[in-house]
Amino acid sequence: MVSHSVGNGSQVAVRWYELYDPAGSVTLNQQGTFAPDTDYRWMSSIAEDQNGDIGLGYSASSSSIYPGIRFTGRVPSDPAGTMETEASMVLGTGAQTTGLSRWGDYTAMVVDPSDDCTFWYVDQYEQVSGTFNWHTNIGSFVFSGCSGSPNFKLSPAPGSVTVTQGNSATSTITVVPLSGFTGSVNLSASGLPSGVTAGFNPNPASSTSTLTLTASATAATGTVTVTITGTSGALTNTTTLSLTVNTSGGSPAVTLTPTSLAFPKRVVGTTSAVKTVTLTNSGAAPLNISGLAISGDFALRSAAKSCAVGTPVAAGKTCLIKVTFTPTQTGVRSGSVTITDNAPDSPQSIALTGTGK
Repeated sequence: MVSHSVGNGSQVAVRWYELYDPAGSVTLNQQGTFAPDTDYRWMSSIAEDQNGDIGLGYSASSSSIYPGIRFTGRVPSDPAGTMETEASMVLGTGAQTTGLSRWGDYTAMVVDPSDDCTFWYVDQYEQVSGTFNWHTNIGSFVFSGCSGSPNFKLSPAPGSVTVTQGNSATSTITVVPLSGFTGSVNLSASGLPSGVTAGFNPNPASSTSTLTLTASATAATGTVTVTITGTSGALTNTTTLSLTVNTSGGSPAVTLTPTSLAFPKRVVGTTSAVKTVTLTNSGAAPLNISGLAISGDFALRSAAKSCAVGTPVAAGKTCLIKVTFTPTQTGVRSGSVTITDNAPDSPQSIALTGTGK
């Protein structure tokens, strides 16, 4: 399938072609120019589904119509070289306001490989008038006569699972039917680390199944990709999820030294000298810092020197928190800095309080 813009009298229209390629000898099966009225149509893209239905998408506008996104199509029984009545996917609400020599960059019409029937079309439009402010729309349509062979796909939720040695965790595996699939699916898991077992309930499944991943006390730690395989008769499909096994070496024992800070009286608008707090992880498991937040009317400004969000603090290690205070008004002010730990075995929050004037 090929399409492009052509001049058609005083307007711009879409020219399209359907090429056959039997054994490498290309022939032109049909062609046409789509211009059902005086509107301009350009920036087209075209594709064909398994039934020979053709989908054609493009931008459209006129002196009285903002650029919008439209599509048309045909089925094999339509007269050769013709398209059916067009439809709008998006009505534009703005215009391109300067003399640019481009309209976005690309469009794409593709057929979904999962059913070989659903057309997906990507094009740009203007929400408000302006320059270089195109918005992207992704839309789909399907011809009523297209019906792919029954099939299914698998979808895990969540797609990332964390389990601690000696414990279990779950993910829901959904069987998504395609093209009228109504069968049941036998599920299995592979790629599991040593000491981890997988169970599905129910199995086989026709809609959803709960995957339970159980880690022994000596299961191998780390992150792996687990492959979930579903079979139903001659059909086989797979999906993956990420599995992380953590050690059961104990919760982080976190201390802050000092646990509170006091800032001397300063002129409003000036900044205190930096005060440093040492955070020590004396436990046997990593301290996974997921947040470093400032609260209250303390007007604190906190910069983590080595207590970086997203960087684990190893067992027995320390990191530093730098805290400054800028008075915004007279009188005693107070607030806190909260460090949030997302360790899977023992989530916790540690707060540092302070006062100043």
